[in-house]
Amino acid sequence: MRQVSAQGIIHVFAALHAVTTMSCRMLGMNDELLLTLLTMSMVVLVCLKRNLALEFTAAIIILVNVIGYVLGIKCADLIGMIFSSEIAVHAISTLLTTEIIGWGALYAGNFLHRFQRSGDTVWAPRITWLVFTVVAIFLFRFSILALARLDIFTDGMMSDMLKALLSNLPAIIIILCINLIYVRFIRSVGDRGNRPSRLLSLALFILICVATGTFLVGYGLPFSFGRIAEWQGMLSLAVVMLISEVVIYVLVYMMEYLWTSRQALKAEKLKRHKAQFEYMKLKQQVDPHFLFNSLNVLDCLVVEHKTDEASTFIHKLAGMYRYMLKNEGAMKISLREEMAFVNMYADLMKVRFQSGFVLNVSIPEEFLGHCVIPCSLQLLLENALKHNSAMPSDPLIIDVMATDGYVSVSNTLHPRRSGGTDESSTHVGLNYIRQQYMDLSGMDIEIHEAGNMYTVTLPLI
Repeated sequence: MRQVSAQGIIHVFAALHAVTTMSCRMLGMNDELLLTLLTMSMVVLVCLKRNLALEFTAAIIILVNVIGYVLGIKCADLIGMIFSSEIAVHAISTLLTTEIIGWGALYAGNFLHRFQRSGDTVWAPRITWLVFTVVAIFLFRFSILALARLDIFTDGMMSDMLKALLSNLPAIIIILCINLIYVRFIRSVGDRGNRPSRLLSLALFILICVATGTFLVGYGLPFSFGRIAEWQGMLSLAVVMLISEVVIYVLVYMMEYLWTSRQALKAEKLKRHKAQFEYMKLKQQVDPHFLFNSLNVLDCLVVEHKTDEASTFIHKLAGMYRYMLKNEGAMKISLREEMAFVNMYADLMKVRFQSGFVLNVSIPEEFLGHCVIPCSLQLLLENALKHNSAMPSDPLIIDVMATDGYVSVSNTLHPRRSGGTDESSTHVGLNYIRQQYMDLSGMDIEIHEAGNMYTVTLPLI
């Protein structure tokens, strides 16, 4: 079966459904239970091929059985307009229905697979849930067949009760809200309590919802108060309500599962990107080139007996490391604090490059209370000095400006050359900053290169 594709599984089971239907009709046997088993087997194999989580597999099995039953009836009606043979009608309609629900299960599996978290595909510890679902559906279909043979209710009565349910929108909304509350509650509780108690609580909840829905629809509430059907009709309504409740519960559970999975994936992604950014900042803190250059500058100041300048240099270097350690775990920092850090870094670089670069800052007071990613502006300043030459004869000009909720760092382009070729940039720092902004605020940074000016614009948070 490993060599057979999911599409091949669907085609094989569609043919098996058709053959089973033809065989049972010719032998005068009821084919519903066998078709139910074949359908569930097909869905399980398709979901296995997609490595889908157990929760999604069980939900698809339930939905496929409900949708397949309705779709099979409609297909049989359409095929009956073309063929007169009852066996041919049921065989062709079963074949088409199986193909439709099989491809539907495959596409649903492809969609749901994107939302499941790592580890959700471990089937072994929770395989009993799948077995329970399959057995429960099979027993339910068996019960419906048994009741039909006793003539307790007819398809026409079931159809009338379904129309009564669909026409009572307040009752549907009430049941939907109850399911939402219950699903949120059990998801928040998690795995507390043993499995039998959780199964029992779920069974009791479904029975309460069925009883509530049957009472509301059966007595026409909230529009009126009067019994709309005899006990056979109420029994048909209870069966319809049970099927509807299972479908509603499955859909609500899947939607809640998708939402929590998406939030978890987003949190994991944010945590991963934060860890990468922290690593980059840590690497910055112990960057041997920066430390080596700083110590060289300090050594020159000491040799030249510029004690005051050396003392100032040491204090600013210590202030830089103090800032990075202080904000190591921070996701954002005020622009005022970041600019103090930038100014310390610029002062250190001016000692090294002398008058090789000029830093112009134009930030109105009103923007200093906004926030940016820690070390982001300093990194842009460092990139400008790293990839451009800074010489007194042709100084590198760097402008830091803030307007309309954005702060930008612009520099003139004086490409640094090494061995006759431009020094390449991996843009790792810019990519980290971009990802941090996307994760934190959903806003992207902007990069513009026009003429001899290179500008990076960051949103103010």
